[in-house]
Amino acid sequence: MKRFLYYILLVSCFQANGQGSLKEVFLQSKMDGELTLYDGTEIVFWGYGIENQTTGLAKISLPGPILRFDLGDTTRIQLRNTSPEAHTIHWHGLDVDQANDGVGHTSSNVIPNALFTYEFVCSEPGTYMYHCHVLTPLHLAMGMYGLVIVSGEAPDLLYDNTTKYTKEFSFLFSEMNLNWNTNPLSPGPFALYEADYLMVNGMSDQETDFSDNAVVATEDDTLAFRMANIGYGSVRAIFPPELEVFAVASDGRRITPVETNELEIFPGERFDFIARPLQVFEGVISVDYIDLRNNNLLGSNDIPVTVTSTVGLTNDTMSPSVVYPNPFSETVHVEAPIYPVNVDIIDNTGKLLKRVTVQSASEVDLRDLAKGVYHLKMDADVFKIIKR
Repeated sequence: MKRFLYYILLVSCFQANGQGSLKEVFLQSKMDGELTLYDGTEIVFWGYGIENQTTGLAKISLPGPILRFDLGDTTRIQLRNTSPEAHTIHWHGLDVDQANDGVGHTSSNVIPNALFTYEFVCSEPGTYMYHCHVLTPLHLAMGMYGLVIVSGEAPDLLYDNTTKYTKEFSFLFSEMNLNWNTNPLSPGPFALYEADYLMVNGMSDQETDFSDNAVVATEDDTLAFRMANIGYGSVRAIFPPELEVFAVASDGRRITPVETNELEIFPGERFDFIARPLQVFEGVISVDYIDLRNNNLLGSNDIPVTVTSTVGLTNDTMSPSVVYPNPFSETVHVEAPIYPVNVDIIDNTGKLLKRVTVQSASEVDLRDLAKGVYHLKMDADVFKIIKR
């Protein structure tokens, strides 16, 4: 009998832990984010950031950090609220129990200076979202949202072997109304919400050209696109004709693959795609933003897509220059195929502001630059960079 009970307890613990690893994440919710938009407009936003376990500090981002887990993982996410208002984390689309669902009036609000630990098993692979569920329209509009990605049966699978990919790209679509971010205490009726900025991963207009959003691949790659909409209107993703695209999942569940060249994604929806290049090309994924009250087109963003040939590739051509993070706040990390190399910082008028010669992969200090958009040049490679 004792052996039987031990076996039952062992199986129960194994299942409770999701037959995977324990993944711990430490987040803070804050209301002091500062962001310079592409046109120079400065705004305050609210959001989430990863807490440094040594210093206890966190810097929030827009959107919040992508939270990645594997199928079967038990996730333990500690939220420390260091802001003056209550917040939660609602796990949009994930299968969690009510106590961990992050809807304040049915689970628990995290009051100022308090901690709350969410724990659940990642039982289904897919693309999900998280956001604050206290005064949801306001807190979400202020920036309290992000992506959750649960890998499939292996890290390079969306779901199973039929959705294997070599490169993955995720896109979270959202909006911003300046009246709300500049005056959150009295933003006006939600019915009058008007989007001033249309965003892809927190970037809009010319910022979407940056490498954080750009799709760069070879003709032999199989691409995975994760797309989610947390805005208040719908978005229509239009894929270039040089890509063969199949929608393979909706809202974190497999569907029979459907070939498509465009798809409308409504608020709260997520879709996963597998795409294969038909040829070498340069193009864009167009993203149209639509007002659901009148079906009017609010505007569009373009996600650059570059597919190169694998013929004649050498180690040098497969190791292009690299610049990150982008946007940046103080420094950028640069890497080049050949050293030494000059790193030039150029403003939008073409004026050379700074030149640094690096002998190896290095951090380039750009704290003396004002916030704005610049070009960074290394030999023949030119990058648009933004200082926030």
